[in-house]
Amino acid sequence: MWLCTIPLLFATIPEDVRQAIWVAELRRKEAPTFKSWMEAPDPEIRARATLALGRVQRPAAALPLLKIAAADPDVTVRRAAAFALGINAGSSAILLERLAAERDPEVLDVVIHGLGRQGESAAVAPLLAELTGPNAAAAAEALGRLGQRKVEEASSARVIERLLDLIGSPDGLQLPSLGQTRNASAWALSRLGATRIAEVDRQRMADLVLLDRSPRVRAWVLRAWAPAASEAERGRILALAAEDHAAGVRIAVARALARLATPGVERILAKLLDDREEPVILEAIAAAGTAPGVEMGEMLSPRLKSPNPRIAAAAVVAMAARGALDPRPYLEVNVPVPVRAAAAATLRDRSELLKLALGDLEPAVRTAATGTLLEADPGPNTLTSLLRAKDLAIVEATADALAKKPEPSLEPALVEVLGRPDLSSTTALATVRALSALYFSGRVPRPSPNAAARIGPWLGSPAMGTDGARLAGLLNLKPPTPTPLADPPPLALVERVRSARVVTEEGEFRIELFPDVAPYTVWNFVSLAETGYFDGLVFHRVVADFVAQTGDPRGDGWGGPGYVIPDELSDLSYREGAVGMALAGPDTGGSQWFVTVSPQPHLDGGYTVFGQVTVGMQYVRALDQGDHVERVIIEWEGSPPSAPRAPRPSG
Repeated sequence: MWLCTIPLLFATIPEDVRQAIWVAELRRKEAPTFKSWMEAPDPEIRARATLALGRVQRPAAALPLLKIAAADPDVTVRRAAAFALGINAGSSAILLERLAAERDPEVLDVVIHGLGRQGESAAVAPLLAELTGPNAAAAAEALGRLGQRKVEEASSARVIERLLDLIGSPDGLQLPSLGQTRNASAWALSRLGATRIAEVDRQRMADLVLLDRSPRVRAWVLRAWAPAASEAERGRILALAAEDHAAGVRIAVARALARLATPGVERILAKLLDDREEPVILEAIAAAGTAPGVEMGEMLSPRLKSPNPRIAAAAVVAMAARGALDPRPYLEVNVPVPVRAAAAATLRDRSELLKLALGDLEPAVRTAATGTLLEADPGPNTLTSLLRAKDLAIVEATADALAKKPEPSLEPALVEVLGRPDLSSTTALATVRALSALYFSGRVPRPSPNAAARIGPWLGSPAMGTDGARLAGLLNLKPPTPTPLADPPPLALVERVRSARVVTEEGEFRIELFPDVAPYTVWNFVSLAETGYFDGLVFHRVVADFVAQTGDPRGDGWGGPGYVIPDELSDLSYREGAVGMALAGPDTGGSQWFVTVSPQPHLDGGYTVFGQVTVGMQYVRALDQGDHVERVIIEWEGSPPSAPRAPRPSG
């Protein structure tokens, strides 16, 4: 029997209380529901309720209670409150107070990470000060996240200089005692987005790119250094880095060449196009399509005939981007699907794109054509046609686009979608979000007569969040009743789940599942796995040095089980091998899941972590897009139950 390697959280809480808090969290109850638990004498109950309230993510009501919990005498409660504050907007001032007051290093670590997600310019100086202490790794990651969020002060010369100090000296000597802090600092530099860096610091970065012992440090620092380097510097260093033995560094070189003018780019790309690693080749092909100031058609043409459809597809996209290819011949039905989808993504004829979006036999081609159409800002007639597509994924993609750019003339067509007999909950929720954006834009004098009746049943979904109540008020509806989930199973049963063996054509890897951290997500995964849902599905998204993702029955990234589940966020980090639930927005998980192939701190606190690969990570790294899951085998403590009940929530 294979046992879980982390202790069960909150295991001392009476079972009925644990179950009640969990159900209240899943059903996204209002803050008063959790208040009595947060005042309980038992600190474990207070901590669990605090985490639950934070996961509901309704900050206006939650922040006053979380502020009280953040000063609780019990360290477990304070840690739960620190995490909860970090995933709720508007908490920056409270987190800064806790940064000054907190003394426990583990809680302080969570506070610092929360500031990375919620902090503003006032957080930069305190985080910079933390770079000198035991929480330096957390502070570095937080500064990187602030830079990613365009908080300008995070990209200052002081921050860059201090992060470089933490990585190592400019002559390539290392500071091994810093351990994790070196990686965190290099990652932070890669996220700051600084384009003006002092010459002395650029030289320090260049030395790290070429001399550092860690491939991750070399790749991340290269990403930070390249935009700030002079063209002459770039040409020299990237040519040397293209010889690096680590594929991740060579991928970073290709990505830099894709967007930055670089002397000698043709020679460097020619080498990368003949690389021994397919991910490097694919990145080099992509770079050849966009690298400034060069023509690469002669190098790319042979790749169009590659027997590897991934390489041929990448070549189609790259050559079309250069205007050196007519994609229409690659749309023929005898062409491999990845190549046809790539051709659809590069087609510019709107009538042909609409025809493909509405009628092609392959889902991947339909969604590729739809994506291209939506990026081209089509008119109302085309958008109406897409909203009436037979393929609900096309309808959902169109609704998502209209949520970002509301169009008043399409209100009747959106309402019409909600009357379809084949409507899935995910498509309905995307449509309601589009209507919500339209109504709150003020560009529709009054909703259609039947809008309220069709929108009302979806407003209680966890995925609607506070927008559900706002929209109910606008439509003069009663406050939404939370959409009922199927009765969750007993936690005692869920916590008997131990692991999953995922058999692929590359090899088998084992996932330690975390039923104590994300019980509903684990139960959903287990229920799908034990009905054979994942068997035969492809890894539809594999991004070099990032993630491998599967769980889509369509195979194009737009499929799912037809329902959504609530998020169960935690302070677990997306290190290498972390298993997470893919989302299209808050509380929109379903069946798509991914494994990170390198640390990805920017995902922390945004996606549910429900497992960790413990054996077979080499097979995860070997996965190519299009590889199959052969089967998923769930392992239990003791005998497995005869028939796990699938969650099947309705919204």
